[in-house]
Amino acid sequence: MAANDPVIQFDGYKINKLHYDTISETIYNKKFADNESDMDVSCALDYKSRNGSCIITCSIGNSIFGYRQLHLEVVGAFSLRQDISERDAKKYIATNGAAMLYPYVRTIVSVVTSLDSPKVNVLPSLNFLDAYNESQHD
Repeated sequence: MAANDPVIQFDGYKINKLHYDTISETIYNKKFADNESDMDVSCALDYKSRNGSCIITCSIGNSIFGYRQLHLEVVGAFSLRQDISERDAKKYIATNGAAMLYPYVRTIVSVVTSLDSPKVNVLPSLNFLDAYNESQHD
C-alpha cells in the first residue's frame, strides 16, 4: 500500500458461527434476564505482514413469539499501510476495523431475526473509538 492510500483496508469478512433457535423460558431467563444482547470484540495484528483481524461475537435473545436466541461470530480481515507504527496499527484495527465490520454484523442480526418475527432485533450504533479509549484506561 502506498503512503497516500488509506491506513487500513477492509479485505472482507466471513461468518464463523450462526446459530438461531428456540429455547425454553428457563434457559432464556438464565441467559438474557438482565440483558437481551451481549457482544464481544477481539482484534489481532501481525505487524510484520501488516495484516489484522477483528472478531465480533454476539448473543441475542428475543421473547416476543416464544423464546429465541441468536449466536453470531463474524471475522473481518484487514491490511494496513506499511508506514504506520505498531501502536497506531493496533489502534486502527481495534477502532476502524471493528467499525468497518460492525455494519455487517448488524445486518446479519436484523435479517435473521426478521425471518420469523415482526420484532426485528436491531443492534445499536456504537462508538468504537470511545470503547477503545476506555479499554486503555482499565
